[in-house]
Amino acid sequence: MIWCSGRIMFRSSLPVARSYLGAVRSRCYARHSGISEVVPDYTALIYNQEAGVTRETGRVTLATLTSAYNTASVTLRVNTGSRFETEENNGASHFLQHLAFNSKAKNAPTIGEAFEKLGASVSVSNSREQIAYTVSVDGRDINAAISILGEMVNSLSDLTQEQVEQVRPRALEHQKAAVACKYKRSMDHLHSIIYQKDTLGLAKEGKAENLRKLDAATLSQFASENFTNERMVLAVAGNFDGKDLQETVSEAFPLDRNPKPAPNPTAQYYGSVVTDRDDTTDDVLVTVGYEGLSQTANNYYPLAIVKELVGDYCKYSGAGNNHSGRLAEYLATEKLCDSFTTFNQCYSDVGVFGITMASQGKYLDDLVGGVVAEFVRLAHNARPGEVVRAKDKLINKVLARHNGPDALSNDIALYTMLGVVPPNLSDVINNIDSVSVDHVRAVCSEHFMDVEPAVVGIGSTRNVPDYNQVRGWTHWWRV
Repeated sequence: MIWCSGRIMFRSSLPVARSYLGAVRSRCYARHSGISEVVPDYTALIYNQEAGVTRETGRVTLATLTSAYNTASVTLRVNTGSRFETEENNGASHFLQHLAFNSKAKNAPTIGEAFEKLGASVSVSNSREQIAYTVSVDGRDINAAISILGEMVNSLSDLTQEQVEQVRPRALEHQKAAVACKYKRSMDHLHSIIYQKDTLGLAKEGKAENLRKLDAATLSQFASENFTNERMVLAVAGNFDGKDLQETVSEAFPLDRNPKPAPNPTAQYYGSVVTDRDDTTDDVLVTVGYEGLSQTANNYYPLAIVKELVGDYCKYSGAGNNHSGRLAEYLATEKLCDSFTTFNQCYSDVGVFGITMASQGKYLDDLVGGVVAEFVRLAHNARPGEVVRAKDKLINKVLARHNGPDALSNDIALYTMLGVVPPNLSDVINNIDSVSVDHVRAVCSEHFMDVEPAVVGIGSTRNVPDYNQVRGWTHWWRV
């Protein structure tokens, strides 16, 4: 039986009920026919602003974008990280990240206090090949913020042992917390086996033994080699007066008369498996990684759409097995894992795409097999509806991210560092919209079909499937 219009109707009356509901819908549409669909106007100025980029040999690359925000932000992005370290000094970039705000300033005891005196909001983000310092201030103080950033960079090349010893406990504590976090540890393991012959496989926070023995001379030498004008980009966005901006940048970052070109490293992908076994717990974290793409690659947006299509899942979210994503629905229904997260980490020339799953370690064959089979399914039969939904999710995330000058300056600095013209919002949205279902299937076929994945297990890894079995699942398809 079904309930319809306050009366109980038998199953034989189902066509009548459908007709009734259809009529109700028609009346509703007719009633609201005068209301047009709200379509965003992506031709508006806010979506089409172009960033101006100034490049000059021996000087810091400057990118600017004026927009109607109440504040302004400046991002200093430096081309340094664990990728440019060695086994002996692994952790130097992480150490310098903590030392940056503890170094001396002209008008304050430390750089951190100088920013605090200015009333600035400061954030730091880093990857294995870049560090970004973003400072948000009142537009009238943007020149002062740039001057302090210049003082910060210059002071890193002249560190004292006292400064190093003062910061060392903080750097060690941060590294210890990263090792204790299973997700971060799995990412370090994943990079170490994927890029096992390259420095991109080194730990992002470095080794504890290195952090204990790095001295002021070693760190100052590393800073003088990596924090150079040729390896830095300064991006300014928001409501600011750019009248004296170029002069301020030239004073804060003096001309380098003997510039050295930034290194252009390459990395080779390898499929492999590593387990970090701990029999004291039943929990296990399994990561399956694939060869990804750089952010400037032609197929970057289709792969980003695949990330949104697969999505994330947590059994404590309250949605149960009522998820729009097919993989989340399957894993929730079969109770194979507690949560999973899809990631897409991009570097200047390569990338890592994959998924991390938290489980109790009982049915890892079904869990890993189901995940790999889902990626294979996308190569064969990604559905138009789920691709459209994933594109909408990605566009919403792009728009939500650009809600302030800090995110804007960060993105502009990133693209400028990669050597490409920073795209405006309209270009990004058009690039996402132009991706077709066939394009998504082709990219999935290239990256997930008959390939060598990388597998990492942490915790109770007794039931982690054999690597040859996982490798075989990448070309298995069941109709």
